[in-house]
Amino acid sequence: EYNANIGACVCIGDNCCPTGFKKDPGGTRCVCISDASCGPNSTCDMVTGGCRCLNDSGCKTGNFCNSLGFCQSFASCTSNLDCPAATFCDITTSKCVNQGPCTIDEHCAFDSICGSSSLMCRPGCRRDGDCNPKNSCVNGQCQFFCRSNDACPLNQFCDTTTGTCAPKTGRVDCQTCGLSGIGCGAANHCLSFVTEGQTANFCGMNCLKNSDCPSGFDCGGVIFGCSGLGGCDAVAGDTISCKAFQVENEMGDQFFCADSSGLPHEYFKACAPKSGFCPATVAP
Repeated sequence: EYNANIGACVCIGDNCCPTGFKKDPGGTRCVCISDASCGPNSTCDMVTGGCRCLNDSGCKTGNFCNSLGFCQSFASCTSNLDCPAATFCDITTSKCVNQGPCTIDEHCAFDSICGSSSLMCRPGCRRDGDCNPKNSCVNGQCQFFCRSNDACPLNQFCDTTTGTCAPKTGRVDCQTCGLSGIGCGAANHCLSFVTEGQTANFCGMNCLKNSDCPSGFDCGGVIFGCSGLGGCDAVAGDTISCKAFQVENEMGDQFFCADSSGLPHEYFKACAPKSGFCPATVAP
């Protein structure tokens, strides 16, 4: 039929699709109907209607089947994570190659380096970058040894002397507070997110830097809301006023205490989850 929006004829109905495919409910694309639609060494994802490879044979020459079931080129890697097992990413050529002879450490997979005499990859490391993510190079071997809180499980802290992770007693990070929950303690604050759709209050513990906060949190500035008529806490050496701001995806003016820069004034810093909501979640 003729489509006036694009000024051309377009095909409609299942007959427009290749054998084994049909139009999706919206009529915008062709989707597979069974594994047979996708050919050998492939499967039909009935949720998305797309074909997924089962192994390298399900891909064309020069590609391999990655862990997500997509065909990926051997010649487009940026790290070892882009390559199949038993290969590594040669960052000098951006190609996945078989493990074997080497001249530099970058020719070897994670947790291994190039032997200076054998010119073959061997287990070991010279620096943290030689190891799998979150592992560290300790006495020439890759092992878990945290360097920062980010290497630890959610809500835990890193002891950089011992390289171990553990929770700290007395922490109330992200706990519900205010009318519907507990108090946060004299040294901490009951805060709310300046984020679309977030209305719950949470405990923010005072901090000066990110390392003061557990894994999954960072040390962010706290601003004060106001009524539009005033009511802002004074700041020595500055002029504070209540100003209207447009917050993305929020309807109408939002009022915050601003300083002489014209921006919301940061009164202090507190630990808040990087995910922007409670309970905190691990970054993808």
